[in-house]
Amino acid sequence: WLRVLSLRACQNIHELPKSIEDLSLLKYIDLSYAKVRRMPSSIVRLCNLQTLDLSHSDIEELPKEMGELCNLRYLGLKGTKCLEFVVEGLGKLTNLRTLHWFMVCDDKGKTRGCNIIELKDLNKLKGELSIEGSRGGRVKVIDTKKVHLKQRHELNGVDLYFKVGDDDRVGSASEERGLLEALEPPHGTERLAICDYEGDRPVWYLDTNYVDLRTLCLERCPLLATDRN
Repeated sequence: WLRVLSLRACQNIHELPKSIEDLSLLKYIDLSYAKVRRMPSSIVRLCNLQTLDLSHSDIEELPKEMGELCNLRYLGLKGTKCLEFVVEGLGKLTNLRTLHWFMVCDDKGKTRGCNIIELKDLNKLKGELSIEGSRGGRVKVIDTKKVHLKQRHELNGVDLYFKVGDDDRVGSASEERGLLEALEPPHGTERLAICDYEGDRPVWYLDTNYVDLRTLCLERCPLLATDRN
């Protein structure tokens, strides 16, 4: 009959047991700030699960079949410094409202994770979203355009990180700009951060429709003007 399992800030459990699948009525799992590093693949059988909060935990890897959690609405990944990639298949989580962090994989298959096109069907997202790794030479502009980020009207914070660790591959200046052009944030955005971007200004950058924008953070973006009116 258990609906809620909270191990928040638990320091002495590093892995959940496979038998967690027996708690079939679970709707809420809180592992935030916990030392849990791994979850068993059996967790994807919790078909009633709506919230999985891993924020600031030591989680290193997500189960490969995460996309099977069809009722999941909240996937808290903020501050998960040990998590190096997001598993393929998150695009199946069409009921997802909150996804703090999305790591884009290399379109040539040299890195693990999700193709950016998996964001296309996550059209219920709200709050904050950080997209990491959408850099020229790694991601196709044509796939990025299909995401239609600007139509995610309930997002109020967007962070775009173009560089991934020591990966210095870049495409042409026009390709880099094309990616940022395709990642146009919704007009209701209140906070926008762009990091490690080497292209110049996209058309939407000086769009006067961003009336709700309160915070603009630019880090290592040498060709972007810092003065917005």
